[in-house]
Amino acid sequence: MCYVPLRFGEEPRESVLVFSCEFVNIGLSQHFLWMMPDTMHMEAHNSVLTILLVEDDPGDAELFQESLSDSKHSFSFRWVEDGVSALSFLRREGAFQEAEKPDIVFLDLNLPGKNGLEVLQDIRGDQELCQLPVIMLSTSDQHDDIARSYELGANCYLVKPSKFREFSEMMGALTAFWFKFVKFPLL
Repeated sequence: MCYVPLRFGEEPRESVLVFSCEFVNIGLSQHFLWMMPDTMHMEAHNSVLTILLVEDDPGDAELFQESLSDSKHSFSFRWVEDGVSALSFLRREGAFQEAEKPDIVFLDLNLPGKNGLEVLQDIRGDQELCQLPVIMLSTSDQHDDIARSYELGANCYLVKPSKFREFSEMMGALTAFWFKFVKFPLL
């Protein structure tokens, strides 16, 4: 176990709520604890939202996690590195039989094995998963990638900024919208 302070370099305070983050990496699970101040309250539907990040680049996954550290919303964070693992996670198959079904998926476009568009198509074609909100998150700003994502049913398409500050600002706006105002389907 590893404790992640509310801000990097800051010692954990006594008054924190602790939420579990699980990083799934090639079949091995590493558990991290995510700390939120006890003054923050649960938004949306009075519970912790579960995020699944499907991202093959560990650096981008860490950037994603860091950018959420300033969020005023409570969440549980899961990460898988490829499209096949994402579908196994979502369908609770194999090593993911006990996986918590996410409230929202952040899906990279360029993944090994099944790419993000193939995963999105499978999600939308699965009766159990088709209502799951999916946000495409990619470095590609190509019109064809964006158009195809929306054709396949993406709820949103975001181009990853190259600078942490811009990425953090984008995630702040995104979490404010998705975690505070959006009502999620019960899956």
